[in-house]
Amino acid sequence: MTKTLKKYADFINFGLALLAIILSIWGIISSESIAERSGTFDKPELSLSLGGHKLSTEEISEVYIGTKISEQSIDFATLPIDLHNNGMKAAEKVDLIIKYPHLSRIAVPDSIISLKVQSIDTVIRKFISAEPFDQVIFRFATINPMLSLNAKDLIALTQESRLTTNVSVPTKDNKILNFPISIDYAYQVHLAVSSVNFATSVHKLNLHVLNCTDINSLVKKIAKTKKTAKFYLIMPTIVSSSTTDGSTIRYLESDGATFLCTLNPHEKIVEVENQLGQKSIINL
Repeated sequence: MTKTLKKYADFINFGLALLAIILSIWGIISSESIAERSGTFDKPELSLSLGGHKLSTEEISEVYIGTKISEQSIDFATLPIDLHNNGMKAAEKVDLIIKYPHLSRIAVPDSIISLKVQSIDTVIRKFISAEPFDQVIFRFATINPMLSLNAKDLIALTQESRLTTNVSVPTKDNKILNFPISIDYAYQVHLAVSSVNFATSVHKLNLHVLNCTDINSLVKKIAKTKKTAKFYLIMPTIVSSSTTDGSTIRYLESDGATFLCTLNPHEKIVEVENQLGQKSIINL
């Protein structure tokens, strides 16, 4: 009889323990469900894109700007940076930080810039020059959930990102042969976005400036030297120009002129996608 009672007692204790575990799990699930419905787990998700094309945080993005470089003119073009909040919560006190190499002289001080930001809230632009960077900070008070903003930072395009020189080689009969050589380089630009309720996200760009205005010629030229499959192409168009003291100042707009290019070396083609997602093919 005693053994039977002990068996029932053990069974009852096991059942109570199992019930306690089930109740604990249900309590956790119920708490999470309530938290989800109340928005406790909601958070902002900030990301950046260039002219509507998403930028990666995993690798350096190659960006090419094709324009007409002239010693008689100074060009100012917009860098079309898109800022997105894909989360379910507003991002507060958002900073978009752009770091340009100081020696490139492409960053534009606040004193000569017209702020170009599509936003219903207050936006502040601040320029700080401290070697080795020129830093531009856009500060947004709030970016609401599922909202995208287009911040057009102005950059100065005064020279091609290419060094060209001549190499002289003497021959056996004392003649001099001159060979032109060129070396392409890029400006490394850092983009970072952060807010009080979102961890900092960093993107890196290699920015190339080439003296070319024909998209087909430029794509073919880039494809010959490209080592990565994808690159971004900006072909800004002239909106206005003015002449002062013999120099021409031109303003170039990049709206609708940014493309994502995908190189397919096996088929010898480049797929070019515009900001609307429409694709075309350039044969190499």
